[in-house]
Amino acid sequence: MEDYESFYEASIAPEIRQLEIERRRTVKRVFALGAVILVAILVFVFHTQISAAVGVGDGFVRIAALLAGFGAVASIFHLQSKMRRKLKTALVEPTCRFLGLDYSLDAGRFPLPRFVDVKILPVHDHVHLQDHISGAHAGVDFELCEAALTKRVERSDGKGGTKTENQSVFQGLLLIYRFPKPFTARTLVLPDRSWLGNRIAGFRHGERVRLEDPRFERIYEVFSDDQVEARYLLTPGFMECLTDLADHLGASGALSFAFEAQNLLIAFHSKQKHFEGGSLFTPLETPERAKALLQELKLIYELIERLKLTDRSHL
Repeated sequence: MEDYESFYEASIAPEIRQLEIERRRTVKRVFALGAVILVAILVFVFHTQISAAVGVGDGFVRIAALLAGFGAVASIFHLQSKMRRKLKTALVEPTCRFLGLDYSLDAGRFPLPRFVDVKILPVHDHVHLQDHISGAHAGVDFELCEAALTKRVERSDGKGGTKTENQSVFQGLLLIYRFPKPFTARTLVLPDRSWLGNRIAGFRHGERVRLEDPRFERIYEVFSDDQVEARYLLTPGFMECLTDLADHLGASGALSFAFEAQNLLIAFHSKQKHFEGGSLFTPLETPERAKALLQELKLIYELIERLKLTDRSHL
């Protein structure tokens, strides 16, 4: 931490201070746009009286209010997105560089098809990836990104018709670690939704593998196209690592694993955004921002250590 604090003061703090000036201006603009939205709502609600008072068409008043309101909302989202990108460039990228990690805001090169192919992600129609991080720790290569997946669903509009909505089906981290034990088959370790539940969810690869650890069986279900190799991979020690990890993260039901092409793929459904650097509405210079980011990045190394991916003795 002492090394990082020195690096922060020399390489990050000057740009953060400049960015803080822009953040304050942005917050003022957001509040002004918020006032526009409030006025637009009031105009839309009282459009009849306003139309009569100013002598313009009722439809014109309503359309003007809608355009002003939606325009202000779009502008707020744009301002927030712009500041978020600048903060990532100023804080997240150099912090990753300090830790010896490669960082890119754009995650277009992340091998998402691997996760889709092994079917440890829910069925989806649209994907948004960002924060591509890669590197190595204790000889274990890894890469990850943040993913948001949505699916188009049709719902009743209450009037006998239907409307299409985009529903979030996954928000979290996708991680790939080089696994230290050789294998040729494909094995999935999924949250226990019951055999039927996982089949309905689309996890149809391989046969169900029954294991003798009752604690592990309460949390996970295993499917593989090679029963012998699945047991070779999921030793008692490694199953204990997986159950301890779920307990540690408080994420029972949120972790899915796949052994594929000498890699361990992990889908961590965390329901929150990562590597954001904090809120737009708090000062950028507070040390809590950097500490929270380091805590998030610590998870990358913690998974290697908790799963003992550098230790072959338990495998």
